[in-house]
Amino acid sequence: MTIMKFLYGKKEFRFNDIASINDCSLQKILYEFDNSELANTLVSADVEVRNKIIGNVSERRAAHIKKCIEEKIDSDKHSQERTQQKIISVLQDYRNLNELVTTGIFMFPGDSPQSNVDS
Repeated sequence: MTIMKFLYGKKEFRFNDIASINDCSLQKILYEFDNSELANTLVSADVEVRNKIIGNVSERRAAHIKKCIEEKIDSDKHSQERTQQKIISVLQDYRNLNELVTTGIFMFPGDSPQSNVDS
């Protein structure tokens, strides 16, 4: 648990919090990543997050991502975490542009505790 876990009523955004993102917002964000990147990050993701992402792409893309996941079962954890951080960074960019809708109020890495920018 990090120091920023709970500050000023905001929860630090974690990769698994993707499940709290509005479907329309998530669909926009997913276009930023290729299937291989999504598969790499979903190898170790919670089932809820995996289902949320797979459920917000086309059937054809979902099938390709699932196939990639099967091929990447042995991918290294560092690579998965790096891709997850990349996704979080893009989510933060969308949040800063007021294009991210979540069911919670989150802090992203680099936010100041006094930030008035809410998700």
